[in-house]
Amino acid sequence: MVKLNPKGDKCIIATGRAFYDAASISGYAFSEEVPILLVGDSRRLDDRTIDLINEAGFKEMIIVGSNIPINDAVYTQTNIKKSNIVRLAGYDHFDTSFAIAKWSLGESKSRVQPDKPFKYKNGIGFATAKTYPDALAAGPIQGSMQSPLVFIQDITKVKKQIKQFVEPHRNEIRNLYF
Repeated sequence: MVKLNPKGDKCIIATGRAFYDAASISGYAFSEEVPILLVGDSRRLDDRTIDLINEAGFKEMIIVGSNIPINDAVYTQTNIKKSNIVRLAGYDHFDTSFAIAKWSLGESKSRVQPDKPFKYKNGIGFATAKTYPDALAAGPIQGSMQSPLVFIQDITKVKKQIKQFVEPHRNEIRNLYF
């Protein structure tokens, strides 16, 4: 059995079937040293993961992705109170990455909040979701700068996505990273 020695009281749950959601929150996970635990084909936590979460004493859980890759049953599989679980999700993995970025910037009304919210002044990273190498490399880099990573679709949709996310904070943002 693997033992976790967490620095905090949070854990992150993401699907192991696709990279998008885990990569989207990897910067936050890196910055705050929060472990990302992956859910497999069953869409539920396996017994080893449940034991690991309970033995580590996590008090808050962040689920990334909708209830399609991660079943709602996850809410009741551990000792973590349901009120201390937040799901960061959108219509698709692009919307989910925006939800994660907004949460990491402290713009969520959920009970579970980042310990040290990222700042717009630190910049925002954008990565294409067509392949995963850019996102895998960018996540920890963005996390080290306390800056969120957002997935963007193809070039024809980039302008609208960036404007939607950046425009309200354009006076605060120093850099955009692509």
